[in-house]
Amino acid sequence: MELLAEDLLKVYRRRPVVDHLSFELKPGVTGLLGRNGAGKSTLLKMLATVLPPTGGQIRYSPLESPRDLSAIRHRLGYLPQLFGLYDHQTGHEFLTYACALKGVAPWRAARDEAARLMEVVGLNPGLPTRLGRYSGGMRQRVGLAQSLINQPELLILDEPSAGLDPEERTRILSLVSLLAGKGRLLLSTHVVADLEQLADHVLILHEGRLTASGSPAEIAGRAAGRVHLLTMPVGLWAQIAPAWTARQRDPGAPVVANVQVVGDNVRVRVLAETIPSLPEVEAITGEPDLADGYLTLTAGGGSALP
Repeated sequence: MELLAEDLLKVYRRRPVVDHLSFELKPGVTGLLGRNGAGKSTLLKMLATVLPPTGGQIRYSPLESPRDLSAIRHRLGYLPQLFGLYDHQTGHEFLTYACALKGVAPWRAARDEAARLMEVVGLNPGLPTRLGRYSGGMRQRVGLAQSLINQPELLILDEPSAGLDPEERTRILSLVSLLAGKGRLLLSTHVVADLEQLADHVLILHEGRLTASGSPAEIAGRAAGRVHLLTMPVGLWAQIAPAWTARQRDPGAPVVANVQVVGDNVRVRVLAETIPSLPEVEAITGEPDLADGYLTLTAGGGSALP
């Protein structure tokens, strides 16, 4: 099933949260990046048919919305950022119920499909533990399992690894990578590193608008020539950090991408057009990555270091 968004608009209280977006979701994994409040979750809800758009349209070729809404929902899977589970049920009971709601019948078939999905996400179908006692990672895997009912051709995941420890995050992302070749997968995340190797294509959303789209390498290329690696004493960094990292920083200040303390020194990765010679600072040019491209597009690259 193909997905094409055309001039998509969502307005809340007279303010556009999603502002006339147009794009085609390509086969493979597409990453969606943007700040908090950029409109990512609202966009995903519209694509998942949970929320109606204010304007524009979404095409699910060869099906038509709203005429084929039931068939569209049958062929897509959706994991929202916040999803509810019935804590008094076991994982298998919950997924059996979810399968039945999505048309898996008779009940025995729903139970079998629920067991299969639990095994897909690495959970034991026979586990008698109630969902209320599941860890955060286990609950997230149950949520992912419910999104896989009916083997969807289109899978929409909103922050699937949010709030997980490194081990559980790796498990979830490994599962996502295994699903990547089975259709179209749209993955929203705040963790740019999750998409560095996983995504075939990336969409950058900024203040409700589509700022850029392309491969991770193409997005990284937006920061070409702007990446500088600075090494300076901790004391000097303490003096300039407030100005460089302020939410409302000076337009001429660089964008700070990463800070690492090494002994008495600090290594700072910044984005800026040019870099002057500064006392006590060693500077070399760095190769841009996806995070650098994202920050260039959403935070500005700075014109020069003060």
